[in-house]
Amino acid sequence: TPYRKPTTKMSCGFSNTDIANEFREIVRREGTRGLYKGLSPTLMRDVPFSAIYWTVLEQFRAMWRQQADETSHGFTPLQQFGQALFNGSVSGMVAAACTTPLDVVKTRRQTALVEQYATTATGVSCDHQGATAVARSAGTFDSLRSILLDEGFAGLWRGNVTRMIKVAPACAIMLSSYEMGKRLLSPEDY
Repeated sequence: TPYRKPTTKMSCGFSNTDIANEFREIVRREGTRGLYKGLSPTLMRDVPFSAIYWTVLEQFRAMWRQQADETSHGFTPLQQFGQALFNGSVSGMVAAACTTPLDVVKTRRQTALVEQYATTATGVSCDHQGATAVARSAGTFDSLRSILLDEGFAGLWRGNVTRMIKVAPACAIMLSSYEMGKRLLSPEDY
């Protein structure tokens, strides 16, 4: 997470310097702790995401193993590749859907950070089009509660479909590449 704050600021055009200078500026202004702002909501999103992802994935693997045992033949490498794409994609979508509220909090905190830089640099604040900006000082659970109260249950899942569409191919490619890499590096085990 230390790289996230300077890269967010730079990608939004609020800095014309290099990454090393951004790091130094953050440490000068906020101390070393400034580099780790946002770590809590990121971990609170990513740890459950991984737990859900791997749990769903293992359920699919067990299903495929059972099917292979019942038909008394294994799967071809092409079938295994297709299974890995399917398993990674669906597992990623399930994990993304389950953790979207935490991603909403993380994203809104980043947006509040960017808005702070934008307002300071231009004197103009962002229009959130109905979405509630989350104060950076609010804790994760306070932020979740605030969104729920201001926008209702749907506010916690704002952007869920877009997130699932982004995560599905990334997880499918990651898992299928991993599985095929294992096959190539250890062919005697498959």
